Amino acid sequence: MGFMLSMLILGIILAYWIDYGCASIDGSASFRIPMAIQIIWCLLICVMVIWLPDSPRWLYYKGRHEEGLRALAALRGLPLDDRIVLQERDDILAALALEQSEARGWKAIIEDGGIRGNKRVLLAGTTLFFQHLSGTECRPCFVRVF
Repeated sequence: MGFMLSMLILGIILAYWIDYGCASIDGSASFRIPMAIQIIWCLLICVMVIWLPDSPRWLYYKGRHEEGLRALAALRGLPLDDRIVLQERDDILAALALEQSEARGWKAIIEDGGIRGNKRVLLAGTTLFFQHLSGTECRPCFVRVF
């Protein structure tokens, strides 16, 4: 959580410095350049996702257990019959069984349900609340143009 927030704040700082650097440019380039830089990152991620392997958890969820085990072993760099890989497989299957036995819907977000979902939602919400309270807000760079 701390790493995610640090990267978020670093991204905001980088965006503000790019915006500050482009503020002296006359014309529409002052807001088009910062927006283009954001689009470049999105395109880079879209291209890189082609080589992203399937998630072992997703494979287990879809019932593709053999592929899930191979993906898990490859992720850890261990053989298929390693104790750590088999334990993690069992943990994933237990979590999926628990999630499938639980209630679904918006009401389930605020209930405990054995997986402490309500505490996770509260943690995420308060983290974002305090992030915005600290003054690091995400403002589009083209606001000053209009």
